[in-house]
Amino acid sequence: MTTPSSRLSSSGVASFEVPATVTGASDARRFTSAALAAWGCHGHSVDDVQLAVYELVANALLHTDSAPELTLRLTGSRLRIEVSDESAEPPSKRDGGRDGGWGLRLVESLAVSWGTERDGAGKRVWCELELGRTDESARAVAG
Repeated sequence: MTTPSSRLSSSGVASFEVPATVTGASDARRFTSAALAAWGCHGHSVDDVQLAVYELVANALLHTDSAPELTLRLTGSRLRIEVSDESAEPPSKRDGGRDGGWGLRLVESLAVSWGTERDGAGKRVWCELELGRTDESARAVAG
C-alpha cells in the first residue's frame, strides 16, 4: 500500500501521513503490514507491531487535532515505531477501564522500550520492538 502520502524504502525506513479520519488507525496498520512484508518480517512479532501501531496512531487521532505521521525504522531485528503529531501535550498512561485507557499500557507491555520527545511544536511518541526476520531479508535491508 503506497500512496502519495507514504514512502517505503528498501533501506528499512517507511513513513505514512495518516489521514485524520475514522479509518486512519486501520490505514496505518495496513501500511505497516505492507512495509513489514516488503522487508521480510514475519511471525507473531508482526501482529505485535500492528497492534502497537494501531494503539499509538489511535491515541494521536483521539487526543490531538492533527493528522499524525507514522514512521517505521528497521535496524537489524529491531523496529522503531514513531508517531508524530502537532500537539505538545505528552501522552499519559491512565487506568484502563470501560472507556479505554489501555493503549499505552499495551504498548509498554509489547515494546522493548518506549517514550516521547519534542518534535518542533509537537511531539513524537515512539516504541521499539524485536522482530523475527529471515536471514536473507535481513541482509537485503542492511544493504
